[in-house]
Amino acid sequence: MLLTAASVLAQQTFAPLNDWKSAVFSGDQASIAKFYSVEPRAKTRVGKLQVAVSKETAFRAALKKNGLTELNPRVLEWVPMEGATQLVLRISVTLGAVHQVASMR
Repeated sequence: MLLTAASVLAQQTFAPLNDWKSAVFSGDQASIAKFYSVEPRAKTRVGKLQVAVSKETAFRAALKKNGLTELNPRVLEWVPMEGATQLVLRISVTLGAVHQVASMR
């Protein structure tokens, strides 16, 4: 039963994630920043270290300048919260010929 629920979750789409992907492909930091909550304030982390949202959005915007050719975000976990949704993502990125994978919450 758990495997079936996980499989269904993996197949669901979260519409704002597709819009975020388009914003990342645009390379426009202001467009990317619109997807991060202001109240409550979004929390972004690299590993266990908290990173300022402005640094996170600058990193995402720079992907375009660094040769972004493919971006594949997948929702691993979807947690509804009061007025927000917390996502655990696995993002695979191809920059030129280099393929990279990262997970984020």
